Amino acid sequence: MPEADTARVPENGSECDSSAENDGKNTETNILQKKKKKRGIIYLSTIPPYMNVAKIREIFSQYGEVGRIYLQPSTKPETSVEDWLVQTLKYHYHTEKLRDWKQFRISPDKCPHQKTNFEPGEKRKRVPNQFTEGWVEFQKKKVAKQVAANLNNAKIGTRKKSRYYDMIWNIKYIPRFKWVHLSERLAYEKAAMKQRLRAEISQAKKEAHFLQNNVEKSKKIKRKKAMETAD
Repeated sequence: MPEADTARVPENGSECDSSAENDGKNTETNILQKKKKKRGIIYLSTIPPYMNVAKIREIFSQYGEVGRIYLQPSTKPETSVEDWLVQTLKYHYHTEKLRDWKQFRISPDKCPHQKTNFEPGEKRKRVPNQFTEGWVEFQKKKVAKQVAANLNNAKIGTRKKSRYYDMIWNIKYIPRFKWVHLSERLAYEKAAMKQRLRAEISQAKKEAHFLQNNVEKSKKIKRKKAMETAD
C-alpha cells in the first residue's frame, strides 16, 4: 500500500485557514481599490478672464486632491477664414509665386484665428486667456460634491483688491460622468471644426478662382480692343 504524502497535507487545516484569510484580504483590497478609483468631476460654466489652468488648480487644491483639468478656449477669430484665405491667395498670385489657384494647398489646422501681422510701431496688447467653460476632476467623488455644493454662487475673490472680487462661481457636479466622456466629446468637436474649415476653405477657393477668371477675361477684352484700335 503506497504511503500518503504527508508533506502536502496541512496540519490542523492551518493552510486552509490562511488561504481563506488571504482570499478575504484580496477581495477587501480589491473593493477598496475600486472605491478609491471613483473620482468626481465638476463643471464650470464660466471662466473669468486671466484665469488659467494653474490658477484653477491652485484654488481647488485647497479643498482636495485635483486630478485633470480642461478649459475650453474661446473660438472667436479676429479675422474670418474666408478673408484670410482670399488675402493669402491674392498675395501669392500677385507675387508670381502661384499662377494656378488649384495648386494652392493648406491644412485647416494652419488657419489663423488671431491677429499675427502688426504694423511698425504698433504695440502688442496683452490679450487675456479667454475660456468659455471648464471641467475639474477630483480624486474623490465626495470632495467634488462638497465643492460644487459649497462654492456654487459664491464669490471667487475674498479680497477687494482681487480682480475676481465681483465675480461668482457657477459650478455643477456631474453625476456618472467620466473623463473619457469628455475626451470623446472634444474629439468629436475637433473633427467637426476641421470639416467646417475645409468647407469654408473650399468655398473661398472657388470664389477666388471665379475672380481670377473674371480678371483674365477683362484683360483679354482690353487687349483685343487695343489691337482693333491699333489696326
